[in-house]
Amino acid sequence: GFMLDARPPQSLLEAELEAAMCFFGDSYLALLRDYKSRVWVEDHLSVIGLLSETLRAEAQTSRHNEEVSGIVVRHLDLPRRAWRNRCHASILMGLLSQGTDASLVVLGSVLALIGRFQLGDEAAAYDLLEYVPKVVGKLEISQSISELAGMLLRSLTLSKENLSQLKHSRRINEYEGYTKEEFELLSLRTFMAGPSIKSTGMPLPLGRYWLWKVLAGSTERTQEESDARIPYSFLRVLDAACRTIVELEAAALSGQCCYGTEVNAGGKLYYTVNLCLQEEELLQHDEILEMADSLLSQYIAQFSQSSAATFLLECSSHAVGIKDDIEPLTAEEQKIKDWLTGGTTKTMKDVTNFMNDLCTAYTEYGAQYGDFFTRCVRVFLLPAFPPKFRCGVLKRLEGLLHLLTVEVEDDDALSQSLQTYLQIPGFRSVLSEGDAEWLDSLAGLFPKGCAFRPDMKFIQSLAICFLAGDLVQSATGSEDGHFHVARQRLEQFDSKLALDCIKLSLIVTTSRSKGGKTISRYVKSCIGLLNKTMNVSVPDLNDTGWSAVLDTLRSSAA
Repeated sequence: GFMLDARPPQSLLEAELEAAMCFFGDSYLALLRDYKSRVWVEDHLSVIGLLSETLRAEAQTSRHNEEVSGIVVRHLDLPRRAWRNRCHASILMGLLSQGTDASLVVLGSVLALIGRFQLGDEAAAYDLLEYVPKVVGKLEISQSISELAGMLLRSLTLSKENLSQLKHSRRINEYEGYTKEEFELLSLRTFMAGPSIKSTGMPLPLGRYWLWKVLAGSTERTQEESDARIPYSFLRVLDAACRTIVELEAAALSGQCCYGTEVNAGGKLYYTVNLCLQEEELLQHDEILEMADSLLSQYIAQFSQSSAATFLLECSSHAVGIKDDIEPLTAEEQKIKDWLTGGTTKTMKDVTNFMNDLCTAYTEYGAQYGDFFTRCVRVFLLPAFPPKFRCGVLKRLEGLLHLLTVEVEDDDALSQSLQTYLQIPGFRSVLSEGDAEWLDSLAGLFPKGCAFRPDMKFIQSLAICFLAGDLVQSATGSEDGHFHVARQRLEQFDSKLALDCIKLSLIVTTSRSKGGKTISRYVKSCIGLLNKTMNVSVPDLNDTGWSAVLDTLRSSAA
């Protein structure tokens, strides 16, 4: 009960009792593992289910106590994390040693625990990673699991310093004597007593997003691989990560495994988009991109405001890791830089840099590599992001916005896709927000008298829907002068598209009595207008005509 209860201790006595039980359980399970002929747990699946639920619950509650990626944890939670990690690893090892089928539930628990291991848990992590590939033979992704386990095992022994940390972790956890000749560490590096993780170069902790971080990873080339563009071993690891994630996400949707649901869609989306910044040769591997594209669609559909916040924070955290070798600015230098850049926060700067890198890669070579890269760029147009980023993408891709139309999307697929850019999942439509910066950016894409390409259906539809939504809101809202501003914006817009905006606003408001979702009506009617399969009469757009439009919108809304 203590080992599988996610409820934190309510008193010091409970904490001491839990610690004692966890250490006893760890030692007892190690003893039982030596008696492989004896069945000591009859109902393996119920224990695995309890452990899986415990890890899920602890992941949920610890989000309030962690910073990004599980790297900075509240001081008082660190000792408890250490003894529970060790005990949970022993439970998994014990069950696997008893011949438990390595189902997706077991695998999910293993992967979740790997992300929870912290500095000092190297021995437990090594033993678990070494054992798991031996018992996953029945799973379709067994080869992928073996590849990922091998990658992590190599990282734990990559350098003399890493190997010393591993040996010291094993000696302490197994209560064995200290032999100075075997390693040189005077004390085990931990969060409690060692230097910061950034200065040690240790692989742990990996954090809850570790599996997705593989997609944003890189590799050090050997002497033999120096002439090759991408080492084959790196491609195998990326392929293994994609296959494992796809399988676990499918299992999470079907209720077989809860590992994927523990991890916020925003962080998963950020690391998936990072695939675009891999070397160009990688983008030629269709199978990897197809798997990544299916994940991208799933994460976009789940992308809420909390997902956007996680995306921004993960991006900033990842940027710190990449730029760790850059000498930090002094306080005075930072003040000057903030003043020069408009005083924006570090997170905003990091995300803007990431967005610019993505757009640069897209314009230089990415647009030719299928729809995955295009959908990744379109991520920054999602309504959960601040208007600053959405406007930034439009400005950055000025003159190339026709590339955002995905060729394989027919009208039904385009309709479904557009709805994700007009509404935040589980929240609300953003058509009525009326953000002036965003609306001006959309209107500025198609100024009056400007010739534009006919293959810009995605961005045209997006602009028409938002401007029509703003027109409806301005006519039915209580703000004085809002309709006048909306009218001025449309008068500077391309004449044909402005007419489509007015038609769309009239169609949507006059068809409200027929029921149905507003966003769906906007999108389907917009596509119908662009395809010329739908039409509605509009008066001449002089002062009298605009007054008639305003009266119609108000009466329909009433």
